[in-house]
Amino acid sequence: MAEIVILLAIKKIGVALAKGAVDQASVQFARYRTQLLELQGNMGRVARELRIMHDVLCQMDIRNRNNQVYEGWLEEVRKVAHVMEDMVDEYLYLVGQEHDIGCFFFLKKGIKKPRSLLSLNQIAFKIKEIEKDLTHLSETKNRWVILINNGDTNNSNYIVKRAQDLANISRSLDDEDLVGMDASGEKLEKWLESGGMERFVIALLGMGGLGKTTLAANIYKKVRDKFQCHAWVSISQTYSREDVLRNIIKELFKDKVSIQSNTEVLNITRLEETVKNFLEQKKYLIILDDIWTPEAFDDLSRVLIDNDKGSRLMITTREAHVAALASKGHILTLEALPEDKAWDLFCKKAFPSNVKPRNGAWKGLGGELMEQRVLGFTGLRFLTQMLDKCSLGYLGWICDTSLMAPSGMPLLPRDTNHDCPPELKHLSKEIVNKCKGLPLVIVLVGSLLRVREKTVEEWRKINDQLGWELINNSRFDHIRNVLHLSFMYLPTHLKSCFLYCSLFPEDYIFKRKELVRLWIAEGFVEERGESTLEEVAEGYLKELIDRNILQLVERNTFGRMKEFRIHDILRELAMDLCKKNSFGAAYDKKCAGSLEMDGRRLVFHNLKNDSDQLISGIHQLRTVITLDNSMPLSTITQLCTGSRYMTVLVLSGLPIEKIPDAIGDLFNLRHLGLRYTKVKKLPKSVEKLSNLLTLDLYECDIHELPRGIVKLKKLKHLLAEKITDPDWREFHCRGGMRITNGLGNLKNLQTLQALEANGESVKYLGELRQLRSLRLWNVKGIYCARIIESIVQMRYLSTLSVNASDENEVLLLNVCLPNLQKLFLRGRLAEGALDESPLFQAAEGQTLYELALFSSELREDPLPSLSRLSNLTRLEFTRAYNGEQLTFLTGWFPKLKVLQLVDLPNLNRAEIQQGAMASLERLELFKLSSMTEVPTGIEFLLPLQYLGFHEITSDFLTLLCQCSEIQGSQWQHSIRD
Repeated sequence: MAEIVILLAIKKIGVALAKGAVDQASVQFARYRTQLLELQGNMGRVARELRIMHDVLCQMDIRNRNNQVYEGWLEEVRKVAHVMEDMVDEYLYLVGQEHDIGCFFFLKKGIKKPRSLLSLNQIAFKIKEIEKDLTHLSETKNRWVILINNGDTNNSNYIVKRAQDLANISRSLDDEDLVGMDASGEKLEKWLESGGMERFVIALLGMGGLGKTTLAANIYKKVRDKFQCHAWVSISQTYSREDVLRNIIKELFKDKVSIQSNTEVLNITRLEETVKNFLEQKKYLIILDDIWTPEAFDDLSRVLIDNDKGSRLMITTREAHVAALASKGHILTLEALPEDKAWDLFCKKAFPSNVKPRNGAWKGLGGELMEQRVLGFTGLRFLTQMLDKCSLGYLGWICDTSLMAPSGMPLLPRDTNHDCPPELKHLSKEIVNKCKGLPLVIVLVGSLLRVREKTVEEWRKINDQLGWELINNSRFDHIRNVLHLSFMYLPTHLKSCFLYCSLFPEDYIFKRKELVRLWIAEGFVEERGESTLEEVAEGYLKELIDRNILQLVERNTFGRMKEFRIHDILRELAMDLCKKNSFGAAYDKKCAGSLEMDGRRLVFHNLKNDSDQLISGIHQLRTVITLDNSMPLSTITQLCTGSRYMTVLVLSGLPIEKIPDAIGDLFNLRHLGLRYTKVKKLPKSVEKLSNLLTLDLYECDIHELPRGIVKLKKLKHLLAEKITDPDWREFHCRGGMRITNGLGNLKNLQTLQALEANGESVKYLGELRQLRSLRLWNVKGIYCARIIESIVQMRYLSTLSVNASDENEVLLLNVCLPNLQKLFLRGRLAEGALDESPLFQAAEGQTLYELALFSSELREDPLPSLSRLSNLTRLEFTRAYNGEQLTFLTGWFPKLKVLQLVDLPNLNRAEIQQGAMASLERLELFKLSSMTEVPTGIEFLLPLQYLGFHEITSDFLTLLCQCSEIQGSQWQHSIRD
């Protein structure tokens, strides 16, 4: 974990030593060139030392988990890295000052020196001390930490052993633990037993704890005898290819001890030949359990040859890019158990019925009992003799076992329903819900409760402290290790991103763009080639999802990641790591009094309304995020004045009307979020936030930005839109911000939502050539020519929203935007615009996916023209068409997933031919007042994920209820007021 802190410090030093900062420092401290060069040299040496230390820690972290000596040493490393980060921040602040502060101090000898030189010398002194500390820590590690590990820095054997131990435990779980996996098991069996003679590769994909190994082992036992030979091998990320091949040989040659013993002396080539030669003429089944990389699969699959004998190779993995190596159509993705199946599994473990003993269980007393049953002992005499021989452990076993007297009458009642006592049902449901459908967690939690008292008090205690139990109870070592492996194998930069997500509440839904901006502000994202940091961060997000660390909740219509969350069990473990390693903390109303901070990040989930908590250690905070509306203004002032290194400040939802002037002193601030606050005006001091990347003013009460906003030359995302109609149906439903002059200075802007158009702002819009997303309000027809001249220079523009000043203004946008993905137009379109404007042409490589037209006043059916846009995935008309009929012909809109028809007053008939909109998932019809019949051909679209008829008349509802074409489908409706 210390490697995370070290990497962030290294990145910050890199910023300080980058050309721009060095050039600025050379100008700022031209008179102190010698001192400056010495300081920069010291920072470079510290960075090199930290880089080596980081690489060593990445290798040592897994083996030394919970090693007290090692953890103590890491704590000292973290402290030094944090101090180094502080010093670099102080240096960057000093370099960023445009002029000497000008205040002079008299030293003892009467010599006057400017404050800037004093600060420079202080920073240099502290960095020299850091160099000494790092040297001392390295020596300490060599003296003591290595001794604890017997001088062995190779931890691969440890990792392999841990992974194999976890696999063995999972393989040993009962069949009854496979609740809810019947369909998956049947599919696996079918894939293994059917098909042609070619070798199939089958992948079982899912996050740790979903039961991949348990399911694979169960099916393996069922079908392995149908193959001429079979083998099961557990892999880990740091596997040894030779060891894996030896294990395969041992499995294949179970009865040939001489061959097994000879493998120890064979080199890699001979091992491969042995496996190949043996499998060449045999129909084999081999399971490769827990594969982490495509390289590992490639290494082994070359040996496991395709011999046209109907062989099967199954892999289990947590990594989507590994599962992609399976044969086409042979990836089985395991999901969390649905609520009913999770409940069944929990009850089986927490309230077990009597079960049959496993093979070999009739030993000792059990065997004697069986023997006595055969000899004819009956009734009470039989039971008495049993109890005479029972130890306490056997008695517990007997009470949990169904026994029958020779007469056939049961001696002990058998509960076959795993019934939960009624008084425990509510608490049990809450406990199961916290397991979030993860079978391994449900099994372990159920097993824990199985031996606890079946009382409301005991159940409530477990429910309240389940998170603590997961982290600290030794019975949960297995689940901790399973999930911890996923975290340990992450690259350092992804560890930071993952831990960051754990600071947010349970079931929190993350938005892609929001989280990407936060990660960038935190410094987690590294530059890669010519890609923007936003593109790199989105790659991080995809990798975390592909690794089953984060869960994808929703994609947009054209497949891009939109929403996701972190599994609650993973979050519990990650929060524990955050706390132990001073990464950050979450704070809610359960916390009382002042908050002791030793981390760098603080996320307020919710606070007591009357709270006025003080935050100790506030000076070291880099991030403060609020997720509710109860932080007092005094705390905000405290943050602005006491946290001079603040990087991220998000005050979303607070009912505050002003921001302290001290906000301008946060020179390091990169992300300022005031979304959904009551702030009416930004202080003039915001112009001093020269490092600001994101300014989020969405739904504030601000109508005009201060003039100095244009001085923020690093600003990349300006979100400043005011909503008046959240349904977007009123013409003037939203508005933007006014920027009076100097807009062209913001050349790094990528997002501008939204700008109130005027002659001045439109004039300089073309300077913003990095824009990806642009939303304009109050656009007059006379501005269109200048807007066209501007946006044609924005070669990265992917989202464009243009909203006319009133319903009579005509939008003339005859421009070609080759990378445009989303287009929203509110206002009249000229006659023939759909056929003449390049925006609506089907040019080669056209990427327009979403189109929304509002108040367009179209008279001719727009569908023939728009049908050329074959990549459209979303289409919305709101008061856009005045005609009476819409016809969707066969083959039109093949990728369309969402169609919305809203408030088309004259539309009385819609026809859908078979083969039109073949991919449609949602059809939403709102306030079609003239519609007198159900759309013809609607049955060709069924089944849909969503079919809605809203603001309809009672007469039209009667038609819907009588329509045979939609009977049996799920559809929603609402009646017009």
